[in-house]
Amino acid sequence: MFCSKCGTQVQEGAAFCANCGNSLAAAPVAEPVAEVATPVVEAPVEVAAPAVEAPVEVATPVAAPVYQEPTYQAPTYQEPTYQQAPTYNTAPVQPVDAKSLMIKGILAIALCEIGIPGIILGSMAKKLAAQFMAQNNGQIFGKAKVGSILGRIGFGFGIGFTIFWAFYFIIIVGILGAL
Repeated sequence: MFCSKCGTQVQEGAAFCANCGNSLAAAPVAEPVAEVATPVVEAPVEVAAPAVEAPVEVATPVAAPVYQEPTYQAPTYQEPTYQQAPTYNTAPVQPVDAKSLMIKGILAIALCEIGIPGIILGSMAKKLAAQFMAQNNGQIFGKAKVGSILGRIGFGFGIGFTIFWAFYFIIIVGILGAL
């Protein structure tokens, strides 16, 4: 038996050709196919011009990289940039009158029993006392000192009476609500 693809003789009953690996399950060929020689007609030979070879570039050997120690570059100082400073109202402050400071202190004491008015007038008197001291080299005297003291007392009692009245109304509302 012969292979149908390459014509090699194979054993009977073999499934594949040992030479080319072709499957022999198809139709086995009894004998190899003889080739019929056809006459060869020679074509005229053309003489080609001699080929010019391109110059061959020869690679130059590359030297291995040389390790260089890294150099330290000190940081350079850069001048910081600043924004323009804000402008403030530089109008002259009115001088504090000691009499007005004393009046605010007296009113803070008089109205502290109501609560909030005592707090407001007391804080106004404290602010005026600070301005008076700034204008007089840190010293406070006379009517200004009396007004400052009364303002601080009125401020403190105003806070105390505000808390008192808050609890008082909570208790009254609680009692009236229970009735």
